[in-house]
Amino acid sequence: MKSVMRQLSTNITLVNDTLSKKLQWLAEDEGKDHKSVIGLEDLSQNVSARLTTLEGSCVKSAVHSALNNTVGNLSLQVTNGEKELSKLSGKVTELQTQVNHLERNETLLLSQISRIISKPSLDIPASSEAVSSLQLQTTEGTEVSGDDSPSQSAFN
Repeated sequence: MKSVMRQLSTNITLVNDTLSKKLQWLAEDEGKDHKSVIGLEDLSQNVSARLTTLEGSCVKSAVHSALNNTVGNLSLQVTNGEKELSKLSGKVTELQTQVNHLERNETLLLSQISRIISKPSLDIPASSEAVSSLQLQTTEGTEVSGDDSPSQSAFN
């Protein structure tokens, strides 16, 4: 029985040593695993921070793209406005030319009216032939000047 006891004691010692070593390995593995878990948590936080940064960048990129589209549209509108302004400038120049022409015509017309008004009244010729000649010329839209040469009426 002593030998069985010694054998049992030896076996128990071996089992105890084995279990102690396994417990020590488990404790070491648990420490390593704990460090790995902490590292993974840090990595997860870094990934989350990067995702947040990327989301912000995507929003900024979308805003930037929208602004680029808006600037492009505004640029197109400015170009179209410049074209319209150029067309209007040409029309204004044309209208100014017409105004100048009308002012010249008005000046000439006023000058002719002034000359007509300032002319001495016509002496009516004594002969009936001259009177009928004068009436004929008036109905045709011409007048007889003092020198007996016809001139166009300003009112035709």
